Amino acid sequence: MRKIDKSIIKSNNYKKWLQKIRAKQKTHKTCSTYKVDVMMCLLYCQKGVCAYTEMRLCVPDAINENKWNENEYINRKYNLDKIGDLEHFDSSLKNIFHCEWDNLFMVFHEINNDKSVKNIDLIKEFKPDNEKYSPEEIFDYDINTHKFRPNSDIEDVDKIKKINKLIEIFCINSGFVKYERETFLSRVNYNKDEPIDRFYTAYNFSKKYLKP
Repeated sequence: MRKIDKSIIKSNNYKKWLQKIRAKQKTHKTCSTYKVDVMMCLLYCQKGVCAYTEMRLCVPDAINENKWNENEYINRKYNLDKIGDLEHFDSSLKNIFHCEWDNLFMVFHEINNDKSVKNIDLIKEFKPDNEKYSPEEIFDYDINTHKFRPNSDIEDVDKIKKINKLIEIFCINSGFVKYERETFLSRVNYNKDEPIDRFYTAYNFSKKYLKP
């Protein structure tokens, strides 16, 4: 689960709407007008992959720069039901601030699970767009089992439990995700620095361990 930079919002229409809502401190239970823009802006920031598992959600062309004008996402040919789910990190805010940028990610449909508020309180320090979030400080990666685990340098038992909970609720080591990750990385030639389009965090760990 890599760090995500969400500082760029490609849609000015959504950005201006959000600024007005924040300024007026108004709640909003839905924002269907901007749903496409929000989803595609998130995918742009996430490089087209699930924020948690890093599985590919859309073809790279879907988030090319030329798919936006200055105000909105203009390439509407993609079936948005097929590119993942709009995920509310803290689900308790869903019916209050439905389209609050800071609480949203795009995630793989099959693993979009209901997270309790208690779980979010436990793991909010590991939110992937958090300024202090660092996967290298939190995780280790086993290149034999292709599973993530808490960083072996961490001595705080409570923090280790939190990281294991994070791995569990975001399905980072679930069977299907692990299989896809292992299959993809088995085809990578680490000596050629080949460009990749998914599983960035596992790739970076593996490259560190495997490249001479």
